[in-house]
Amino acid sequence: MPNLNKKELIAAITNRLGHRELTQEDVAEVLDSMLDLIVERLSCGDDVALRKFGQFVLVESPERIGRNPKRPSETSVIPARSMVKFRPSSETKAEVAKALPFMRQRK
Repeated sequence: MPNLNKKELIAAITNRLGHRELTQEDVAEVLDSMLDLIVERLSCGDDVALRKFGQFVLVESPERIGRNPKRPSETSVIPARSMVKFRPSSETKAEVAKALPFMRQRK
């Protein structure tokens, strides 16, 4: 199944903006800075909203009891932690919904 990795994303952005004087190194620097800023704001407890794309939201996973699959009688406490959830915008949902025929063709 083909995936878009960071290197391919940088190349695609550079090609899309080809009429400008941007190199792949410039685009990579911007992308890295954007990702660093998103992580930095999330680590400070803030949510990050990107209009027409979606929102990265912090949620808390509460403390719970876990079991060792090899020894089900053993239990351990799994501590609470913060997690990031992505909530797509209505525009993103509408565009992604168009992928259903392509997904069915792959099967």
